[in-house]
Amino acid sequence: MSSNKKIKKNADVELTPTVVPSIDPIAKTNIRLLKWILGASMVLLVLVGVACWVTTKSGQGVLDGCFGAIKATRMPKETIDLLYPEHKAYLGMPQDIRRKSFKDPKYRFNLAARTWKCKNAGNLEIGKEYPSWITDDTPPRILNVPGIPNIRDMGGWKVDTGTRIKQGLILRSSELNAKSWYGVPGRSFLTMQSRNVLVNQLRVKTDLDLRWSEEVAGMEQSPMGGIITWENVPFGLYQWMDGPKEKDAFKKAFMILSNTNNLPALVHCVYGKDRTGTLCYILEGILGVSDDDKLKDWETSAFWITDPGFIHERGIDGLVNYLKIYPGRTVNERCVSYAISCGVMQSEIEHFRNIMLEKTEQ
Repeated sequence: MSSNKKIKKNADVELTPTVVPSIDPIAKTNIRLLKWILGASMVLLVLVGVACWVTTKSGQGVLDGCFGAIKATRMPKETIDLLYPEHKAYLGMPQDIRRKSFKDPKYRFNLAARTWKCKNAGNLEIGKEYPSWITDDTPPRILNVPGIPNIRDMGGWKVDTGTRIKQGLILRSSELNAKSWYGVPGRSFLTMQSRNVLVNQLRVKTDLDLRWSEEVAGMEQSPMGGIITWENVPFGLYQWMDGPKEKDAFKKAFMILSNTNNLPALVHCVYGKDRTGTLCYILEGILGVSDDDKLKDWETSAFWITDPGFIHERGIDGLVNYLKIYPGRTVNERCVSYAISCGVMQSEIEHFRNIMLEKTEQ
């Protein structure tokens, strides 16, 4: 009897429904909103922390490796001493056809895209001291420095019969590190491999940085390291080379590149096309490079840059027209006159030519 009652009691308990207290819908909404606010606050704190860390040396070091390595994957694996067929075809076209090609976005894009795919064999002479290097017979001599596009040797351009610019003395490129941000130097684009190429193989001694003061704010040395002399010479471009600051900058840059103790030197601005292109154009004019070859060297930046604004009319034509105010029958003579107007002496120009020019094999 007692057993049956116990069973009945347990059955009654099991059959009793469980009452779940109801939750106020408004309270539920507030809880969800609170969770969202807490989650968003955590994300914001993480982002602020990462942003602060990026400005530290350790953060810059990590970004150096990550972004430099990513950018390096776009570069060819070998030093280029023979241009891609499309590049050779472009440089072989008459000047008027090249000018029209510059205005064709599709052609420019294809021309630039080829550079990243080029895998020609490397120059076997790289790594030797520059006096023993052999200048390539078909300039521009494009180099491979992982992470640094638009880098090439100014050497190889012929001046007259049996004479040309020496290889390995003046190199030109895009920037080695990003522009400064609120006075903090921008991250380096160099990797361990690219530093080795620049410092140990190309033997660069001087980093001639043509960027403006606000672009290098906070910098104290070259991204290549403290053993490299870093010279910041804020430079002008194209037709805007007539002011006293621009002329002082040209003279300073010229004197740096005229000192053999500073060579080999790497010259760059941001993209290596405008300020760097202006300086190299005038220097090549002083050395006697033909007008067409000077244009070809300037145009070679288009192998990397698809900027539709990078055309003759908005760039190098402005410099050529500006130089007409200086005495001379040719562009090259006007380049010399411009240098003299900046305070460079004729004897210093001859000294520069003696350093930079060499006889070729007959």
